[in-house]
Amino acid sequence: MSLPLRRLAVAVVAVSALLVPGASAAPDAPVLAPLGATAPVPSAAAVTTALAGPSGVPALGGDLAGEVVDARSGSVLWQRAASAPHLVASTQKLLVAAAALSVLGPGDGPVTTLLTAGAIAGGVLHGDLYLRGGGDVLLQTMPTSAPTSAPTTTWPATASLDALAAQLAAAGVRTVTGSVVGDGTLFTGPAEAPGWRPTYVSQGSVAPVTALEVDHGRIGTSNVRSLDPATTAAGYLRGRLQAHGITVEGGTRRGGTPAGAVQLAAVTGAPVAVQVQEMLENSDNDLAESLGRRLALALHLPPTFAGASAAIMQTLSRAGLPIGSTHLTDASGLSRDDGVTPQLLTAVLRAAATTRADWRPLLVGLPVAAFSGTLADRDTGPAGVGAAGVVRAKTGNIEGVTAVAGTVVDAHGRLLLFSFVTDRAVGLVASENALDVLAGALVPL
Repeated sequence: MSLPLRRLAVAVVAVSALLVPGASAAPDAPVLAPLGATAPVPSAAAVTTALAGPSGVPALGGDLAGEVVDARSGSVLWQRAASAPHLVASTQKLLVAAAALSVLGPGDGPVTTLLTAGAIAGGVLHGDLYLRGGGDVLLQTMPTSAPTSAPTTTWPATASLDALAAQLAAAGVRTVTGSVVGDGTLFTGPAEAPGWRPTYVSQGSVAPVTALEVDHGRIGTSNVRSLDPATTAAGYLRGRLQAHGITVEGGTRRGGTPAGAVQLAAVTGAPVAVQVQEMLENSDNDLAESLGRRLALALHLPPTFAGASAAIMQTLSRAGLPIGSTHLTDASGLSRDDGVTPQLLTAVLRAAATTRADWRPLLVGLPVAAFSGTLADRDTGPAGVGAAGVVRAKTGNIEGVTAVAGTVVDAHGRLLLFSFVTDRAVGLVASENALDVLAGALVPL
């Protein structure tokens, strides 16, 4: 098993054992001992004292909000403006993760298809070839893993255009007389959300939202995003078709697949559980927006920013979580028109840790302080040494906003949940360090 996959397997077992008393695992699997119900709950006074100094540092701009909750009992141990909506940036991805796992389910994978309305005779496809996207943001040009008989080299294993081309070649097609058409029309509405900075696409933070994008909508190996991901994807497919001996006489363009088109090939992408883990660990904006739209479609809502936002809120409300004054404009948390209560963030984490086994991938996907994802290079200095390897949290930052929400096991073995955010951050690095110190202050309790 490769290192990334082994790390994932260990994390799954460890989190299961950590949060579910009596959880079992394979005899050779390294696990953490289950937390005992008798571990003492820190007092609210102790938590308040521990956070008093770190919460007042200048980098937080005098505007810290958040909440600390005991996971098992739900007791609130510290709270500041926790029921008011705040810009929380990418920590908002916790909401779409929970909603997608609820409705789509951990095993659901998006499907990308090749179709045609033309006829095939003697190895010649007379007409256009349509590449219809199903919202698979992790779709790649080339395979990301070796054959099943060899060790996996990259995680997560993803679907690829090369596999689609190989299927078409195996079916005997040698020539396409028409064009390769990229179809991203499963998602509708604007490609960029209200409240997004104009630079988010141009600087590579996110691609224009469409149901068809390959390699995260990037152009070549750069971080530059295509302004037309569907047409770019069609061009990449054309190249893979030629590599498999299929001549394409036409060009590439963007368009919808005609009614009655016949499916020629299909690939299924990574399941929701894997997509959620990847989204949270690396704060993947494209995955968040795609999951939001797929959720909207499942609930028969428009696959737009508004539809996705409504679907997330509707799902969490039905799950009994305290929605309060939370309001969303997008799924990723990039929009400055979003507003999420710290109380809702900790409620999502508590449900995942206690009552919602189907949300467990959300916990597995949280970056680990000084080890993985967006926390890999944090909590490594003297100020954060207590949190290294102990804190697991989703981070978030946009201009002037720094946030973090996650879990920590204190010195007595009690699982605590926290959310901290400031939307008056004074310097990105300084404010991130300040929030890391806050999370680390919970460790010795």
